[in-house]
Amino acid sequence: MQPIKVAIVGGGISGLSTAYFLSEQTKDTPIEITVFDDQAQLGGVIQTQKTALSLCEFGPDAFLTEKPQALALCKALGLEDQIISTSKEHRRSFVAKGNRLIPVPGGWFMIAPKDLSSLFATQMFSWPGKLRMAMELVIPASKNKADESVSDFVKRRFGQEALDRIGQPMIGGIYTADPAKLSLLATFPRLKQMEQEQGSLIRALWKRSRQSAVATRSSKEASGPRYGLFATLKGGLGTLIQRLAEVLKERNVLVKAQGVESIERRDQGWALTLADGGECWVDAVCLAIPAPRAADVCKKEIPQLQSLLSDISYASVATVNLVYRREAIQHALNGFGFVVPAVEHRNLVGCSFSSIKFEGRAESEHVLLRAFVGGAYHDHVLRQTDDALCQNVQADLNILLGIQESPQEITIKRWQNAMPQYAVGHLDRLNQIEQVTKQVKGLYLTGNAYRGIGIPDCIRQAEMTATALWQDVAKKNTFDKQSQ
Repeated sequence: MQPIKVAIVGGGISGLSTAYFLSEQTKDTPIEITVFDDQAQLGGVIQTQKTALSLCEFGPDAFLTEKPQALALCKALGLEDQIISTSKEHRRSFVAKGNRLIPVPGGWFMIAPKDLSSLFATQMFSWPGKLRMAMELVIPASKNKADESVSDFVKRRFGQEALDRIGQPMIGGIYTADPAKLSLLATFPRLKQMEQEQGSLIRALWKRSRQSAVATRSSKEASGPRYGLFATLKGGLGTLIQRLAEVLKERNVLVKAQGVESIERRDQGWALTLADGGECWVDAVCLAIPAPRAADVCKKEIPQLQSLLSDISYASVATVNLVYRREAIQHALNGFGFVVPAVEHRNLVGCSFSSIKFEGRAESEHVLLRAFVGGAYHDHVLRQTDDALCQNVQADLNILLGIQESPQEITIKRWQNAMPQYAVGHLDRLNQIEQVTKQVKGLYLTGNAYRGIGIPDCIRQAEMTATALWQDVAKKNTFDKQSQ
């Protein structure tokens, strides 16, 4: 009996997870799974590097435990004893204003205050801005359930200053996106839900606070993101990639450092043209690569899909890790980091105090800072040379954190077209993409371009893709046997 052959194009967390879940479901079945990636190093944007003074993350540094998929995968891979949460101290964040860092008031949920006292006490907004935000309580909920931009939603509920000072840096910053183009329904549907159910986001937070004593205690302890819901691994998230690769090898999953140029339907399966000019044939293929790259791969065979995938745009970013002597920084570092509104016109998008946030990230008496640049508002910054970019990042940090000397270590990693931009209408576009792929037997798509950019989102989509792929291939295999 000939084994079923499956190709997974992409060796990031999406591709490796798809291979893992597929191998999990097919343990007793003759199957050949091959992962193709055009990079020698697996993991995509998840990359961890140990230096003399620090443990650096060049991509994401944590995953959200409220979405259980990443936590469950770590446990399934035997990494449960490696899981660590954020520090219990300093669970708050800051927003840059002028040359200062203003704490995000306790109890806020993204853009909305839990109570008006925290709104009126903060120095983040002017008094006219505060009064406009307080008016959110009496502004009627929109009856229009259609998608809208994050920018339009925040301005409609809280006003322009709220958008500029906290909406754009806190919400748009997660996606390194322009909130005027970012889809609310694809990124923060909960905000729309809160408006529809309670008529006001502030009122919704009041109700949630009254209903849950636990939520009330948490809101007093933290500000900004709910930091208690974030976790990572002691050795960095690269440990997850390394362990996935080990398990796949144990299960005889092939991993090839080889790109795929194009795919073509042939003999009830797929012919893959490889970057070196070679060719291989498989029963099914999963594209776990960025949407523009997937568009290029399938443009000859499925032009309609190529057009839809090309409509998903991307932003480029860079991560700069800097290690300082603790005594060289005047700021108390009594938080996990800060974001910088675009209206401040700085080079930085934000900065994470990595060694404050997680233990084991810097040697004793040192601090690891992780700065972010680029994205939709700062593409011009990425046109600088590495030296110029790092110098400008240091200049911003020197002002905002009171740093008085050069870093002991500095590393930079650029990510070209790495962040998908979920534009208004994104969900409608996804429905069109899924309708096309359903008509193309043996082709599957997964990755952060579709239904969530976080690690748990990618793992959840990978598991669903592996299940759908196996059900389709197994069904076809059964039919072929019965026809013989």
